[in-house]
Amino acid sequence: MKADRNVQRPYRILLIEDSSSDAALLKLALYDDPLNLDFELKQCVRLMDGLGAVRSAHFDVILLDLNLPDSNGLETFTNVIRHIPQIPIIVLTSFGGEELALTAVEQGAQDFIFKDRLDPYWVAHSIRHAISRHQLFQRVKQAEAREVETAQRANQAKSEFLAAMSHEIRTPIGAVLMASDILLQRGSSVAECKELTRMISRNGQHLLALTNDILDLSKVEAGCLSVENQSLDLALLLDEVSATFKPMAESMAIDLQFLFSGVVPTAIDSDSMRLRQILNNLVGNALKFSAGGRVRVSAARANSAWLAIEVKDS
Repeated sequence: MKADRNVQRPYRILLIEDSSSDAALLKLALYDDPLNLDFELKQCVRLMDGLGAVRSAHFDVILLDLNLPDSNGLETFTNVIRHIPQIPIIVLTSFGGEELALTAVEQGAQDFIFKDRLDPYWVAHSIRHAISRHQLFQRVKQAEAREVETAQRANQAKSEFLAAMSHEIRTPIGAVLMASDILLQRGSSVAECKELTRMISRNGQHLLALTNDILDLSKVEAGCLSVENQSLDLALLLDEVSATFKPMAESMAIDLQFLFSGVVPTAIDSDSMRLRQILNNLVGNALKFSAGGRVRVSAARANSAWLAIEVKDS
């Protein structure tokens, strides 16, 4: 073993070679290395012994002879890389076996070394670069895997967003259709017509805002939608939500109530669109799954800083 100032620990080398003379020559080449490669070497003479050694200890590189007592030719390499893809492999071959060694490189080996042309410098050079190339390849694979995972999360976020939006869109569309039906099917007073027209306008504006969110894919890819705090008139918002669902509640014979419990501030800081979406969902579901009875929406102070809005059905 030699000192190597460029690494924190010796390179752990697994040599799978059944020829004692070839193994001795390879060890001698490593000891004569002018680069002073710091290494620890373990030798196994059978493929199964080498695979077992990897399961019980860590190695940085495998020097693999293709012709072993229990395996022969390219099958030796394919067995190793199938079981141990995480460790770089350098194929050992004799002169005349270059074609087989090149095939192994094409299938994932980092390099090959001629056993009958062992040059200390090139042996150490091959080991260093095999480890470096393999580490770089692993980092690239990990980066690609992260990119795939990020893309999958973005696609999932898009799918969830579009599914949620499809639900969000139904409520204002339902209100618009119901108001339109009332205007078309029965004679209404001027005041009622104006109120129904205002309801159609409000829900149309809400649909437009939802559409803008759907088109804003940058929010979807970020995995969230922004919440914009602004001062809003809570009583007016609740009146508008009430007006949206009042025709539905009346057609279903459900008593829809909007109440304030205690002293509730008129102006609050919240996101008007998000709060409207939440209330539309809760009230819409409460009406949808109630068979008569009552749906109550109540607003009350939770504490000095927060307001609680509760939707409760009978």
